[in-house]
Amino acid sequence: MMMPTSTTTTPTVAECLDASNWEYDQTGLPGDLRRFMAGGRQLSTFSSAQGISASVWLTPDNQVLVSYEGTRLGHVPAGAGAHPPIGPAQVREDAGIGSGAVTPGETAALTFARHVEAAAAKRGIGASNIFLTGHSLGGIQAEYAAQQTGLGGIAFEATGIPRTEAPKGDGRNFVTVVTYGDSIGNYASDIHAEQPFAPVYAPGGTGSLPHYGYVAMVGDPADQGWLLREATFSALGVAGTALTAVFFSVNMASYHLAGTQAHDLGVVLTQHPPGVDIGDVSGPVLPVAQDTIPQFIAADDAAFSATLPPAPGISPRSGPLSGAAADVLASLIGAPSGA
Repeated sequence: MMMPTSTTTTPTVAECLDASNWEYDQTGLPGDLRRFMAGGRQLSTFSSAQGISASVWLTPDNQVLVSYEGTRLGHVPAGAGAHPPIGPAQVREDAGIGSGAVTPGETAALTFARHVEAAAAKRGIGASNIFLTGHSLGGIQAEYAAQQTGLGGIAFEATGIPRTEAPKGDGRNFVTVVTYGDSIGNYASDIHAEQPFAPVYAPGGTGSLPHYGYVAMVGDPADQGWLLREATFSALGVAGTALTAVFFSVNMASYHLAGTQAHDLGVVLTQHPPGVDIGDVSGPVLPVAQDTIPQFIAADDAAFSATLPPAPGISPRSGPLSGAAADVLASLIGAPSGA
């Protein structure tokens, strides 16, 4: 039986991003992680109907890390973990999430997280040493499962998720990384960026689709201006809708892909699936690759506070207060202060 691990450590930022990015090609191993084996094979889940694929890893500290797969179109991995395409189901998931619904994939992600908890418990690993991660759709699924279980982790470029009145987790052990300018990560009610295209803006996690946990904004704050333009076009009828779609796609290609987050967080990715190296890498670097989750929060909090004028509630450190910070940011780049 594996001995319980101290809760003073967590997976690093690099381990979480590597595991998330690994899901897009599923070849080799992500960084220093090793497979969590059960019944002679890696513990994992896959459903072409629910649009979910996830794998379970062990860190060098014997902590469990679950990585959920993001939306993947066209490319099927050739590695040992290869599976049939699930792009159509993932696109349906994306559409459901955009409408503010709890989707089948999110529900399946929660079910799998609970299954992992049970499997880990048999090895003496408690919930405080189980973490969830994912990029894009995978990050959304990680967010939702963390909200409902209280497990820690890091989500990269996830949208907000439906707010629940009685979540099990309080978000203090979970980080959602959002890149300035990314159409997907900023699609939420707690960040003032894409309204009225996005859900109505409400600071402090009180809106209909807030992010879960501490929201770490990375990259160049000036890039948020592209999202404000995108949202403005959405009010201009058919032509405006077409322009919004173009800007949405360009912003996503520029700021959404894992290579951009790797640059902004000082991570050298171990996996390079097609497209990962496309994107904007001109933003400042927050060197947190080897940081644990608490260290990452502290570093981001210090960097964020240093770049904005003092204001009450500017830091989301004590909960999902990213909207307050985004409101100040919006005023700095000339955006209106309301939804």
